[in-house]
Amino acid sequence: MAAFRLTPSAEEHVGDVVGFIATDNEDAAVRVRNALNAAFDLQASRPGTGHTRDDLTERALKFWASIPT
Repeated sequence: MAAFRLTPSAEEHVGDVVGFIATDNEDAAVRVRNALNAAFDLQASRPGTGHTRDDLTERALKFWASIPT
């Protein structure tokens, strides 16, 4: 499997989001962290995954559903 590496700024943003969620629900924060890591793994191994959303943006962005476990 391909590996991913987040920039320091991205790591900080993920930490901020997870920390914010953890103030109310630590279990949910862990699930969100795991879901994000799974999404990062998916993109590292299959960079073309997802579909575009012309109704949201004209930028070349890909969207897909992520379901925390």
